Amino acid sequence: MVHEHWFRHVIGLLGHASQARPEFGAYKPAMSEGVLSRHASMTSSGAISSAEELSQKYQRLFQEYSRIKAQHTVLKKAVVKEQATNSTLQGTVKEKEKEFRKLQEQVDLLKYHNERLTKRIEAVQEKENKGSSFSLLGGAVKKELEKSAQALDAATADLQNKIQENEELHKEMAEINHIYTSHVNGLHQQIADLEKQVEQYKENVSNEQSDTRQRIQVIRLEKTALEAELRKIKDELTTKTALLNENEAVMRDSDIKLQAEIETLRSILFSKVGLLDDSTNELAQELRKGSVKSHLTDEAQRQLDNIVDQCKNYINGVKDAQSPNGLTEKIAHELGISITTLRDELRHLKDQITKAESQIEQLKDEKQATKEKLEAETGRVTHLQGVVSDLHEKFRQRDELETIKRLETEISELETQIKQQEEELAQSRSETNALKAEEEESHKTGVDQSVQVEIIVKTTEKEEESDEETFVYQGVDTPVEKTESTLSLVLAEKSPELPTPEEEVLDVKATQLFDPNYLSPEEVSAREAQVINMYEMKIRSLNESFQLADSKAIRFHRMVQSMKERVELEKENTAAKDGEISRLQAEVLKVQDLLATTESNYKSQLEVMTDFVTELQRELARLQGNA
Repeated sequence: MVHEHWFRHVIGLLGHASQARPEFGAYKPAMSEGVLSRHASMTSSGAISSAEELSQKYQRLFQEYSRIKAQHTVLKKAVVKEQATNSTLQGTVKEKEKEFRKLQEQVDLLKYHNERLTKRIEAVQEKENKGSSFSLLGGAVKKELEKSAQALDAATADLQNKIQENEELHKEMAEINHIYTSHVNGLHQQIADLEKQVEQYKENVSNEQSDTRQRIQVIRLEKTALEAELRKIKDELTTKTALLNENEAVMRDSDIKLQAEIETLRSILFSKVGLLDDSTNELAQELRKGSVKSHLTDEAQRQLDNIVDQCKNYINGVKDAQSPNGLTEKIAHELGISITTLRDELRHLKDQITKAESQIEQLKDEKQATKEKLEAETGRVTHLQGVVSDLHEKFRQRDELETIKRLETEISELETQIKQQEEELAQSRSETNALKAEEEESHKTGVDQSVQVEIIVKTTEKEEESDEETFVYQGVDTPVEKTESTLSLVLAEKSPELPTPEEEVLDVKATQLFDPNYLSPEEVSAREAQVINMYEMKIRSLNESFQLADSKAIRFHRMVQSMKERVELEKENTAAKDGEISRLQAEVLKVQDLLATTESNYKSQLEVMTDFVTELQRELARLQGNA
């Protein structure tokens, strides 16, 4: 508010000074008659010098006013900032006043309780003084009253100490709250500034990307246009060179033809009028003689002499390659015109060729310049692409963190599935063992226990041993071969122990007589084949399930390994990000230092400006006093 008052005062003074300009009206101070007479007696040179001084002062004041006006914006911002801080401080002051009122109320309550206790003590003391002479128990009551008074004094002392401690604690809490609020506000401001800087950087990156794209498009369009113009110029050059070659060929042919025609005309002329020579021509000698002249008149003779002289001159002119006369003059004139036209066309073609060459050179220079521009733009584009790739890498790293979390959940799910499949396999194995046990029991009950049970038990034991020893994933047909081989081995092992045919017949008859559930060997073999087929089918299904489970386990193991590698990479990326965060924190600290230095600079500038404003006020006051 003080700064605004100063500015208003300065602006008002400058307005009064501007009213004294000659453009806005004459300056008419209140003067006496003597002063007016003295001013009237001043010379014109003095008036001019005073006007110049006033104009210089006005210019200087106007410059200072413009500078103050430029600085006014900065001061206005500072005033707004101070107003905001004042508003915050007023809010804190109001809160502190509320706390002070609460404490004052507490103190008043304590005072009230203290007064009440003192009154009670006084009442007790009065009662003691009154009843001390009458009662026998006065000494004991007096002692109790003294004790209660001492306790009351100690309580009041403690209460006062606690009140002082409470006040000190409240002061410390107020200071701590003030420091905490200021620190929190500063941190919020720093966070807002950093967020603004991040937004500005993002906007700058997007603007640079759009600018580079537009520039690249413009450069591509210019390149295509230049290439089209260059192709057009090359086509024109080729056409012009072709026309030039054609014209040169036509000129050569026409020159040869003209030379041949001239030679033929000369030969014809010399052959026809070559008799007019004085040395060899007899007709000329006869014409020179008087016999021919006598037959002609004087006028005809003169005309004949003129014709002869003209013929001689023409022949001599043709011989000496001078300008021809008569009929050949037209031919020579036409030849001269054609030669001049050919020369003009050749000169014109030469000029066009020189222009085309200059255009080609200019286009080469432009092409070189465009190449340089393209290289510069490509360099800038590569730089921007690097920046964009860095940003994409950062975003990709964020996406990879999300994918890692998702893959970890998938790995846990797959592990649970593997456990479930292992449990299912264990359950299926237990079921197969139970089925084998049931089949063995059924065979034991229905077949002769002497031979058949041993064969079945040994075949099953052999199958289990073979499965446990050599558990290899095989095809569908291999278990059949194994069972057949095991059966053949068991039968081969038991073959020496089998009885003779006579004994078998006796045993059969005996069993038929004594065993009602007796089965014939054909039935036993058929039943064994059914059992073998059933076990083979179960073994095939179990082998297939084992293969699927192991393939899934291998695939899951590979997936887990890849996930572990990705997790390690992500850990490395997080370490790199931590380094980047530390670097950014260092930059933030640098920015904070810069802000502190700028704040100190602004404060010094404000002090300088206040001093300057005071000096201006003094100068304006001095100018007003002089005026």
